[in-house]
Amino acid sequence: MISHNCSIKDFKESVFPTAYLLIFILGLVGHLVSMYVFFRVWRKKKYLTTVNQFMVNLLLSDLMLVCSLPFRASYYLSGSTWNFGPVACKLIFYIFYLNMYTSIYFLVSLNIMRYLALMQPYRYKHLQKWCNGQLVCLLIWIFVALTSSPLLLLRRSTNSSTDVAQQCMELQNSNQTIQYLININNATLSVGFLLPLV
Repeated sequence: MISHNCSIKDFKESVFPTAYLLIFILGLVGHLVSMYVFFRVWRKKKYLTTVNQFMVNLLLSDLMLVCSLPFRASYYLSGSTWNFGPVACKLIFYIFYLNMYTSIYFLVSLNIMRYLALMQPYRYKHLQKWCNGQLVCLLIWIFVALTSSPLLLLRRSTNSSTDVAQQCMELQNSNQTIQYLININNATLSVGFLLPLV
């Protein structure tokens, strides 16, 4: 029987950077190719359909997350030490949730359009003509940015107990922080998952 003494910290510092950097490289290439295709369609037709606008915004949301991954990889490569300051710590944390919830809303919007195209084609054609995709996308971004903004208060880079190194990706282990996180998660569950179901 082989026994290895590997802590969670060791696992994070060896596996997370590799995974984050691999996802970053593949995600960046894939998203840039997709954006190029949509740009070509836009230049040729001089407009994007509502569905294409939702897809472009979904790509932008995912691209933001992909571009934040090298910061996360750097954090774990440097022994769970945050070297980019407190503002960047909050932004990287915020981008994660911004991506998650905007992706949900854009996917819901795409699925509504797909449903209408299959089940109610006349209504879909009418909606394609009159639906302002740019306005819907803007409202999604504003709504998610505002409802996710309390998360900016939760994440702070803190001094590690062992030295003056800054930590960012770890939660402070206090009852107040845990209760605050539970409250925020309940609110974001309602806004991010239950509301789109309705």
